[in-house]
Amino acid sequence: MAILESEGYVVTGVDLSPEMLALARPRVKGKLVQLDMRAMEFSDEFDAVLCLGSSFTYMSTDADAIKALRGFHGTLKPGGVLIFDNFNAERFDPKRYRDWRENVYRVDGVTIIRRSKNRDWNPENYRWVAEWEYLIERDGSTQAVTDSGNLRAFTYGQIAGLLGEAGFTEPAPMSVERLMVWARKGPDPSR
Repeated sequence: MAILESEGYVVTGVDLSPEMLALARPRVKGKLVQLDMRAMEFSDEFDAVLCLGSSFTYMSTDADAIKALRGFHGTLKPGGVLIFDNFNAERFDPKRYRDWRENVYRVDGVTIIRRSKNRDWNPENYRWVAEWEYLIERDGSTQAVTDSGNLRAFTYGQIAGLLGEAGFTEPAPMSVERLMVWARKGPDPSR
């Protein structure tokens, strides 16, 4: 968001997690709102919606995906653009992250050690469970946090179909490796 603001864009950030919004607050001038992407409360307000960082993988059912996409559709001005990414089910390697892997991040004097692994890949519906362990070291103290999530990858065909059902037109893959997709707001499908 800060990158977009530095280019002169006015941004509004949405996240379900109050903790993530608190982390964003010092870096963002724009409005931050705690919302579930399946229950957007905006109407024809934005030129673009960006849903990046694999957030859409949490839409583990078609019903959840349609709710989110219809919500994105409703937030956009006529002709607005949606850009989002997800794991490409046709390129997903369930064995790649079967064992624990570790990454270390240092941000503003805080060290975060993140361990993650995937399990229970289902090749029929492209769903799996991701597990995360975090060690957060700050000011001489360490906090341990664990989390898990039921995630889903999509094929481009599935995404294109869901986008059409939600009222988007002109879907186009920007990247198939990561399955980054672009689409334009079309007519409201409920009218």
